[in-house]
Amino acid sequence: MVATLRRRRVLRAPKTIKVGSDFSGLDAGIIAMRRMGLPIELKFCSDKAPDCRKFIEHTHKPDVMFGDVLQRTPAEETYVDAYLWTPPCQSFSASGKNDGISDSRGTLISVGCKFIHRNRPRLAIMENVPGLVFKKHKHVLNGIVKCLKSLDYNVHTRILNSADYGVPQSRRRVYLVAIRNDSLRHGFTWPEPTGSETVDAILDPLNSSDKPGRLPTAPSGKQLALDAYAKAYAAGVDPRTIPVLVDVDCSPAYAVYGVNIAKTITRARGQAGGPWVSTRGRRTSMTELMKLQGIDDGEVPWAAAGLTKRQVGMMVGNSMSVPVIGMVLAEALYAAGLTTRKSAFRV
Repeated sequence: MVATLRRRRVLRAPKTIKVGSDFSGLDAGIIAMRRMGLPIELKFCSDKAPDCRKFIEHTHKPDVMFGDVLQRTPAEETYVDAYLWTPPCQSFSASGKNDGISDSRGTLISVGCKFIHRNRPRLAIMENVPGLVFKKHKHVLNGIVKCLKSLDYNVHTRILNSADYGVPQSRRRVYLVAIRNDSLRHGFTWPEPTGSETVDAILDPLNSSDKPGRLPTAPSGKQLALDAYAKAYAAGVDPRTIPVLVDVDCSPAYAVYGVNIAKTITRARGQAGGPWVSTRGRRTSMTELMKLQGIDDGEVPWAAAGLTKRQVGMMVGNSMSVPVIGMVLAEALYAAGLTTRKSAFRV
């Protein structure tokens, strides 16, 4: 008797993509998908910070908003087609404590794996700091990859720099893309670099209160700016005409500046108001700070959500760069068969 061969069921692209995120923050992935005009249904978000929850509920309006994910029970979880998680990075960052999973925040990286194991989304994406690929913490990333492969996922990891994708910020982050094998319709490829943007292209118009070359009033910040300007001059750059962005809140040991590009905006630096801009003689405006993360005007209505500049600055510093996650999502959603054609992401 000849056995009847069964054809594997082909998963179709849904009319509406069900999405969920953990450690959501500004939820840059949702901003990116909406910019692409994708039909999405936001099933849940989570964030322990009340400010983030306040913003998400006002702007993104998920079906369910969770606080501490460690308090969420499996019964409260729901299936989504696409799942994003951006766990705290301080434990894996050289500029943080760098204690990895010895730090309670570092153990939160496993939240995503547990959710994926229980709910089996067709696509999962994680973002974190490059420290995960270095020797001290590489076993953590390897463990996540091994876990996802054992769950029958096709897994890819790569460090991407926001500066290569139309964002005027040097921001290196490791991205992990996992596609359930029975959902894989096309080979996943990382987005090709689109070229860099310069800070002078995103600055607000010069106004009467701006003064090129003006220095910060705090002695420590003033000295950091002077040191950066001196190095720029030595390299043939006039900080009064070409933007030099200086971190004026760090210690001299961690002094950084960028010429026509920002160095990595962190949570603390965003909260402080962003870097000092030499051609304006001030810190970045909120609009400029957001554009350093590729966020367009109106995509983060922070004032309408009742947030202060300090609160939203912290969230911007914690966020993924919208163009980077947007281009990764465009490739990943198509590869996972969640879209029938590759969406064009608008930078």
